Amino acid sequence: MEPRLVSTKLLSLMASYGKTKGAKMGRGNMSYPSDCPFIFDPEFAEHCKKESQKLMKDKNDPWLLGYFTDNEMPWKLNLLDKFLKLSDSDSGRKAAEAWLVKNKITKEKITDENRSAFLEYAADTYFKITTAAIRAVDPNHMILGARYHSAAYNFPPVFIAAGRYCDMISVNYYGAWTPNKTLMDMWLKNAQKPFIITEWYAKAEDSGMGNTGGAGWLVHTQKDRGLYYQNFTLSLLSHPGCVGWHWFKYADNDPDAKGVDPSNLDSNKGIVTSRYVPYPPLLEAMREINQRTYGLIEVMDKTK
Repeated sequence: MEPRLVSTKLLSLMASYGKTKGAKMGRGNMSYPSDCPFIFDPEFAEHCKKESQKLMKDKNDPWLLGYFTDNEMPWKLNLLDKFLKLSDSDSGRKAAEAWLVKNKITKEKITDENRSAFLEYAADTYFKITTAAIRAVDPNHMILGARYHSAAYNFPPVFIAAGRYCDMISVNYYGAWTPNKTLMDMWLKNAQKPFIITEWYAKAEDSGMGNTGGAGWLVHTQKDRGLYYQNFTLSLLSHPGCVGWHWFKYADNDPDAKGVDPSNLDSNKGIVTSRYVPYPPLLEAMREINQRTYGLIEVMDKTK
């Protein structure tokens, strides 16, 4: 069998369903009406089953690592409050009110502890539905989570919920020069599953691009991007919960592209330009780490 690059698939189960209910693409992720994903809609489960039928062609693919259920769901501590503000007929509001009744909580006395518990309940419902639909068609590949981002990766409840159903937890990790060990410890402790960093990058001023879009760290040069890569990955390699990372993205944003996501307009995100010219200082720094990955892990494990 000829070797190939391993791939993943982003299924966008909630995002595709959300589009039928008024959700629209925002800056980098789907924007849901009232910031409430349609987890409790009776039709959502059927939508997931229908979409998962498309995986029949992939279920025996030896080069497929697995599936992401969605990208950057709006997991927030005030999700309960947001659901309770929906219309009386909304299935999300009905589910939130039923949850309050079941747990003997009044609307006037909701605490952050209650909000945290509801967040876990909502995430559990989402992962239970999406993973069951995938597993019914493809039992062979891993389920990689829903690419947590921003505030979401600070909340233990969403890691607890994902850990019950996913084989791995995925995190889009921005806003840090060095990964936070305490945060990564929390992910592993609560999920009891390994994690993969599925988005992170730095963009450089010497690229000549505007660099106004995207969440990546802004540095001066391509060499600095390489140093950022090395510093970031060395921290990941030293953590027992991390099993990999994925630089976002392969090529820079194309400044001539039309109708693209607003976060992908003018930034130096790639390891090559939008015309596929490599950035040698970045690639050389990446190669130094990538070719020594397992040796570095072995040394780090011995020195702990």
